[in-house]
Amino acid sequence: MNEPDLHVFEAGTGAAVVLLHGLPSPAAELEALAPHLAGRRVLVPHLPGYGGTPHAPGSQGVDAVEAALIAALTLRKVERPVLVGFSMGAYRALSLALAFDARAVVCLGGFADLSADERAGFKGFADALRARANLRGVAAPRFLSSKHRAAVPADDAVVEAWLDLAAPDVLLEELEDAATAPSLLQRLAGLDCPIVARTGEEDVAAPPAHARSIIEAARHGTLEIVPGVGHALFVEDHAATVATLRRVCGL
Repeated sequence: MNEPDLHVFEAGTGAAVVLLHGLPSPAAELEALAPHLAGRRVLVPHLPGYGGTPHAPGSQGVDAVEAALIAALTLRKVERPVLVGFSMGAYRALSLALAFDARAVVCLGGFADLSADERAGFKGFADALRARANLRGVAAPRFLSSKHRAAVPADDAVVEAWLDLAAPDVLLEELEDAATAPSLLQRLAGLDCPIVARTGEEDVAAPPAHARSIIEAARHGTLEIVPGVGHALFVEDHAATVATLRRVCGL
């Protein structure tokens, strides 16, 4: 297992809040939350191949990333953080909470398991990248609701640019690893911390059924389904999503 040395953005002091970006999504979106979470120590790890963390073959594996996250948090003496994850970052947050004592977990457009069709879809995207297919036009319909795309067409380009955050080989490996990520559902009852699953009603990348299954499996769960919103909650529903984070963080 190749454990990458993660670059970690850090700001503020107080109880720790760890924000995990998705596949693909910008760490900068999460770093921009630091002023909204004043009074808390905000940490945003850059996952392998993104931002300040280099990519090496094998570094995208679910186990390798989790080990690297634990190492980074332990090095920084982080204790009982609130773990927040978007999309695949939410899966990583749940998995990390099972191995690293957490105060709470917030899943934004997240999942704890994937259906056979969804796993095949991840593999299909990976195969398209391997064939150097042009994926322009793929991200916006998956990440944004049709209503938002019609109202704010400029955001299509914002979300499509997420495909350029990492090299194609990074995203390809990340997709293949996600396609084989083990289910966490049967283990969630072992978490004693609160879990909030917030998702858009129009999310097609991680439909609301995923959030419901997380809450049904959790001992202390809260479900938030946002009407008319797609996968990219920070784009379409920024203020209310920030309000949820502030509430969970005790601000």
